[in-house]
Amino acid sequence: MHKPTAKVSPARRLAFLAIKEIEEEQGYSDRVLSSLLADATLSGADRNLAHEIVKGTVRWKLLLDWIVCSRLKKPAKLESSARTILWMAFYQLRFLQRIPRFAVVDESVELAKEFAGPHLVGLVNGLLRNYLRHPEDVVFPDRQKSFDLALSIEQSHPLWLVQRWIHEFGAEKTEQLCKANNVPADLAIRRNPLKSDADSFAALLTGEGLRWRPSDVPDFHFVERLVPKDSSLFQAGYFTVQDPSAGLVGHLAAPSPAATFLDLCAAPGGKATHLAEKMGGRGRVVAGDLYLVRLQQMRNNCERLGLTNIHLVQSAADAFPVQQADGVLLDAPCSGLGVLRKKPDIRWRRTQESIVELTRLQEILLAGASERVKPGGWLVYSTCTVEYQENEEIIRNFLACHTDFSLVHSAQFVDERYVTSDGFVRTWPDLHGLDGSFAAKLERKKS
Repeated sequence: MHKPTAKVSPARRLAFLAIKEIEEEQGYSDRVLSSLLADATLSGADRNLAHEIVKGTVRWKLLLDWIVCSRLKKPAKLESSARTILWMAFYQLRFLQRIPRFAVVDESVELAKEFAGPHLVGLVNGLLRNYLRHPEDVVFPDRQKSFDLALSIEQSHPLWLVQRWIHEFGAEKTEQLCKANNVPADLAIRRNPLKSDADSFAALLTGEGLRWRPSDVPDFHFVERLVPKDSSLFQAGYFTVQDPSAGLVGHLAAPSPAATFLDLCAAPGGKATHLAEKMGGRGRVVAGDLYLVRLQQMRNNCERLGLTNIHLVQSAADAFPVQQADGVLLDAPCSGLGVLRKKPDIRWRRTQESIVELTRLQEILLAGASERVKPGGWLVYSTCTVEYQENEEIIRNFLACHTDFSLVHSAQFVDERYVTSDGFVRTWPDLHGLDGSFAAKLERKKS
């Protein structure tokens, strides 16, 4: 059992423990952080620092490991705790300019004493002090000789993913996308129209002392320094935390207040509640998820937002209890490669093979969802990935096999800046400042 040292700040110790759990137990950064912070007594400043170090270190892991390895003769033999401590330290030294350099080095040495062992203390201390004296000694791969490897290291994205995107999008677009993925996303919220109109909501935000700006997507705002759980407006159901890219799905669906709609993969419920709000609290949205705990979270959200037209069911998407409806939403399980700004650990979890497996599941779920659409009804397919294989190819393959469905051009419902020439909804972190997403609306023939 490690003996805590008073010389290490609670924020850095918690950050170290979080990163170790993320790395060694394949934990998700958001869940690991939430769990550790819930059990810790940290000041607001320490909570923010711990969050910054964890997210930043996970995001820039490949670059940080390159720096570490470039300073070692036998990097493969470096013990994992020492490697984590060095990642954290180099992240702070390279990216957090306001933190005193001596504090980073001193506390990293103390962390090494506590978690890595006395035989590695000198190594940690020496590497960090040498870096401070000669930061220019870090040499990156030559872009002229190996652009893909250089971009992979410089922007901390897996090499296979960089190579895939260069093939799909070209080198310039790939570099822009990687850079955008490394800029943390602004917090976005969706106004609940059942609680306030646009002018009243703006006044409420200003009244809480918040700095905000409207999104180009209707009813969405970007807000600074907002902690939703501490906001009285959030508790009273005036808004939902949601990226505007996800809100485009609700606008594309354009639900009729008198109809019945199905959300087959509803959790965590952002799109289902948006549909219900756009229906003015009328009609019926049947939202399903396989896991009871996620349904309970959705139920709590519905109560907070004052929505009574959402009916929750515990069900897999392919065993939904409602046979047919006027509209069906399939927010399909996907690689999540459009949300790397918010969930940096996803880039280290995905593989080429996992994308292939996901596309098979998406095809099955889409075919099943289509059977639940009434003649004359619609089906919306959406993802939070930028992958053509999970998006356009899925829809084109589906339409080739289901001649009773046709594509509805998204520009009828969504601002053209978010619509491709083929009629799909497409958002990009580098182009729009939103999560990467895709959506397509399909209409079933009346007879």
